[in-house]
Amino acid sequence: MGAPPQGLVFEDPFLAARQPDRPALVGGKEPLDAAGRTPWLEPRNMTELIDRLKDKGFSG
Repeated sequence: MGAPPQGLVFEDPFLAARQPDRPALVGGKEPLDAAGRTPWLEPRNMTELIDRLKDKGFSG
């Protein structure tokens, strides 16, 4: 199985280190804020994103 590039989310360690109170997640192909303010921008790091997805019933 593979994910298309627009389905990838990465954590930028430099953003996380510089601004720990702001999101450090970036889209693999498209900016996460391309559609305006979205739920993708609420988690600040990959751990928060994974926890959020698990809370919504996603696993893997």
